[in-house]
Amino acid sequence: MLSLTGYRLMLWTQPTDMRVGIHRLSGIVCNEIKEDPFQGGTIYAFFNARRNTVKMLVWDKDGFAMYYKRLSRGTFGMPVYDPATRAMVIERKDLQMILEGVEIRYRNRYVRTT
Repeated sequence: MLSLTGYRLMLWTQPTDMRVGIHRLSGIVCNEIKEDPFQGGTIYAFFNARRNTVKMLVWDKDGFAMYYKRLSRGTFGMPVYDPATRAMVIERKDLQMILEGVEIRYRNRYVRTT
């Protein structure tokens, strides 16, 4: 499993063609998200239209590393976001829950009443 600790996590909310490789994904980061993918410290997550596949791109000091996961059944959950938003920063715990198959849209934190 990829360690998400110590990274800023950026989620691309638009559907991405999963046939693309590192060059096209880094192009999305440069041209659409307007960030430098070579700077490092950020993991970029891309999902396909059916949300059953994810690719994660990260600069690893001397080259790109790509993490790929495809679900055998079901879909990845997505956080609630404004449809006009094309990219958003998410927290590590939210991305972990997405990758584990937890639907974070309906997740509620229960407040203890005393």
